[in-house]
Amino acid sequence: MMRMTMILPRQRKVPVWHTVVILAMLSQTPFAVAMQAMSENEMSSISGQDGLRISVSAEEISADTVRWETDAGRYLDSDRIMYTAPGVGRSDMTAGLILESVSFTPVNIDGSLRPGEATLTTQFDVGSGPDGPRLAFEMNVDRVRFMADRISHDAQPDKSYGSLALDFSGQLSFSNSNGIFNDDGNVSLNASVDNAAMFYRQLWHEHPYLVYANMNALWEVIEGSIGIGARRNAPPGAIMADVAGIRTAADFINVRLDNNILYKFPVGLGEDSFTITGQERELMHFGWEGTLRDAELVFRPGGIEYANGRSDGLNFSSRWNYAVSSDTDLPAGASPFRWRFGEVGGPGGYPVRFELSDWVNLPGIEYGHDFPYIGIDVINAGQGAAPLCWGAPQGGACAAGSLVGLQAGQVNDFITPTSNMGGVALSVRDGNLLTYAERVRLFDGSDPSLPFNAGNGYNREFDWGLIYTLANVDGDIYFYPGGNPSDIAGGSLDYGIIADIALMSQTFNGAQQGFDWSRGSHLMIADTDAQMGIGLLGVSFLLLADDTRIWIKPQWNPADHYEGGLDIMSRNTRLAINALFGGTDLTQPESRLLQGALIGFNYEGLLNIRLSPAPLGEHFLGYSMAMRAYRDDSSERLASGLASGEGTYLSFAEPSRPTVEMRLADITGDMAIVNGRIDLRGADEDGDGFPKLVISQDILIGQTAHARMLDSVVGSSLPGGSGAQVLQIGAVEFAGNSLGTIVVPSGQWHTSITLRPQDAHPSFP
Repeated sequence: MMRMTMILPRQRKVPVWHTVVILAMLSQTPFAVAMQAMSENEMSSISGQDGLRISVSAEEISADTVRWETDAGRYLDSDRIMYTAPGVGRSDMTAGLILESVSFTPVNIDGSLRPGEATLTTQFDVGSGPDGPRLAFEMNVDRVRFMADRISHDAQPDKSYGSLALDFSGQLSFSNSNGIFNDDGNVSLNASVDNAAMFYRQLWHEHPYLVYANMNALWEVIEGSIGIGARRNAPPGAIMADVAGIRTAADFINVRLDNNILYKFPVGLGEDSFTITGQERELMHFGWEGTLRDAELVFRPGGIEYANGRSDGLNFSSRWNYAVSSDTDLPAGASPFRWRFGEVGGPGGYPVRFELSDWVNLPGIEYGHDFPYIGIDVINAGQGAAPLCWGAPQGGACAAGSLVGLQAGQVNDFITPTSNMGGVALSVRDGNLLTYAERVRLFDGSDPSLPFNAGNGYNREFDWGLIYTLANVDGDIYFYPGGNPSDIAGGSLDYGIIADIALMSQTFNGAQQGFDWSRGSHLMIADTDAQMGIGLLGVSFLLLADDTRIWIKPQWNPADHYEGGLDIMSRNTRLAINALFGGTDLTQPESRLLQGALIGFNYEGLLNIRLSPAPLGEHFLGYSMAMRAYRDDSSERLASGLASGEGTYLSFAEPSRPTVEMRLADITGDMAIVNGRIDLRGADEDGDGFPKLVISQDILIGQTAHARMLDSVVGSSLPGGSGAQVLQIGAVEFAGNSLGTIVVPSGQWHTSITLRPQDAHPSFP
């Protein structure tokens, strides 16, 4: 049984709109709460007319704890069979995610607390229309802050994921015919959040946090249906195809989700927590906006799959296509779907951003986006998902591949080693993104919040395609609290996020990995006017990362903006990629395929990636990386898939004769990337009229990388010892014959890649 409970503070008045909101949100959940009688003032804030209209206000709503509990009264044995009674060899599955010191408080647009009350207005109405009786509901909320001061798992209440705050105002309107959840009704739904800001901080005040600022969200269903039902016309064998949930379906859904991702380290600034003051530094802008076609979503109960059923938890399926500019049947208010990336600010007052649009499904694909199962569950140690199959399709005996997966609850780094960590599981199965954009639009010198206009500024439009399709996506990620090393003496290791990551996407030719254009993963650049593309085709990739620390790292040195940022590190990582390098005619991809080389890459070792904000007033994304390749073919690592039995290697083979292979094998040692910079530059920034994407970095090899290697393992240690290690290619092989060994004691290599159009902007002076 899944349940949610709330413990309210003692001797504290509970305003009436608290009751209204909680009952509306949790009407389907077992819930118990003690309430005080309403005063006359509180009663006077409720009025009813023309239906029922409720307008209520409060200075603050708070609760000591809110607990999401799953699998109460269930027990799991070593064969992954669930029981409803305890027994020998059975572990209690009851798990809980705890939000502590939860509150709703009025705030201003900059995050400062606002005196007075926040107001929630709701209105219910019943009427009739051409399609029968209709029930309508509307809700508006003033700008408030939802905050959970501490988020933890009840298996280790002394540890915390950190604090979360969300500032927002929002609106919701909903109406349906012939019943509120009539799956065959005619629904109108519009839900939006305006100029929201979300703050995530791992430690206490004056430690760094991430900010998702200027966040706007929209979900508008146009003449669709919302009701209780299962997926319709699901393919044979689809996951949970017959399980009913809250189903939304519509010919058109308008969506929006965009935000600026910022980094803030407020030490010494004298600011209140979770405020936006102009001292934030930019990482990047990301956004989705436009219309989905033929959309269906189903939100269902059910978490991780075991031998005799699924645990408690929540999951959803989603499938749709993207509207394009050539569509002639879009309703009023609809628009082509775009993905946007770029700067937060810009030197000329407007940021430089690009958007991808005009999507084309791969041949024979009904839905460009089709993810039948994305689930979230609260778990205890040993309650993770079954291993995944690398090298063959999921669901069989995996005879042509190998089983890979990380044990849930086992953490050996950053904290005292334990096999009893509880956490939150995020799983995906059989996901597919089999569509790509045929057009790139560049906002350069104009307001990117307005519709694109090629005549504004130095805006440009290109018939380019960035093809990044993903086939057969499967994965399990387990999130545990702890691991932040910013203030070890002060107890910071009990805060933060540690993750176990198993993620893969595979392209199959029959029952094995191989080339398939229609149902394959491809990473390519295309000239969509000429309908030609080049890059990696038929990609299969695997990522395993054990005990991965996700750290919001402080920047103590004001002169080194690469010191801080979002830092991700695992001492036990495996990254495997199999692909075909080549090119193809996008109109005849199978028959006019140019095969260059079969590429095989397998990395095993330490991996640290850091995304760093630009200095105040500058606009680029900084990055750095540290890698130490080592070989450890222990039985435990081989069983989990962290070790392949071949170590780290890079190979190139003739597609028609795969045994004719050049292989750099048994690679070990240190390598780092520093001063990495991804810079989207406008036409007038360099005075030449050319917009450009510049990617530059310094590659450090062997002993030269030592300082960055030590910086990667703050709070932990380098595998194999703290000393520098030379980069060594243990075997250079051709067609199975050894050609010798290569050793690089040290070295440094600067690289810079610039992508730009062939011609300057025509109006540039």
